[in-house]
Amino acid sequence: MKKVLIALMLTACMTTAGFAAKGTTSLSVLAGYAVPISGDWNDMVKGSMNAAVAGDYQFHDMFAAGLEIGYNFKHEAEVGDAEVKILYVAPYAKFLHKKDKMTFYGIFGFGWYQSKAEITILTVTTSTTESDLGINLGGGIMFDVAENMQLGGEVRWHHVFVEDMAVNNIVPAVKFSYLFN
Repeated sequence: MKKVLIALMLTACMTTAGFAAKGTTSLSVLAGYAVPISGDWNDMVKGSMNAAVAGDYQFHDMFAAGLEIGYNFKHEAEVGDAEVKILYVAPYAKFLHKKDKMTFYGIFGFGWYQSKAEITILTVTTSTTESDLGINLGGGIMFDVAENMQLGGEVRWHHVFVEDMAVNNIVPAVKFSYLFN
C-alpha cells in the first residue's frame, strides 16, 4: 500500500510538467500552530509551532498543483518528559476562485509524515522515528498586497495513518506568497 501511495505522490508531482510554459508559479512561507484534535493524540500531547514552505504551479484559472514541506517543532507530552516532532512532505491540488484582490482556495493533499518521539526517564533519553502516510485538507484566503505578493491565512487538517492511533492536527497559519509570472 505504501509503495502505491508513494508512486501516486511522484505522479502528482510530475503531472504539471506539461504545463511548464504557461501559468503562474508561486513560492510561499507559512507560520502556524498545530493543534492536536483526536482521541489519544489529543490526550497525550500539546500543540506545536508549525512552519512550512510551499511551491505551486497554477496551470489553469481555477487549478494549481504543488508541494509543501513542513515541520511541527515540538508536541510536548501532557504528562511526563516526552516530545514528538513531525516533518512532512506533501504534494497537493488546489482549487482557486479569484475575486478582485482576493483569492479563495480549497486544498487537498497527501504525503509522507516522519515523526520522531523522544522520552526522557530520569537522565536517560530514548528516541524512536516512524514514517507514515497521511492526507491533508483545508482552505484559505489570500489578499494581493503588492505586485506579485500576497498575504493571507490558511487552515488545514492533517491526518496521519499511524498503526496504533489516529494522529490529527488542525493547523491555522499565516501565509506569505511571492508570485513568479
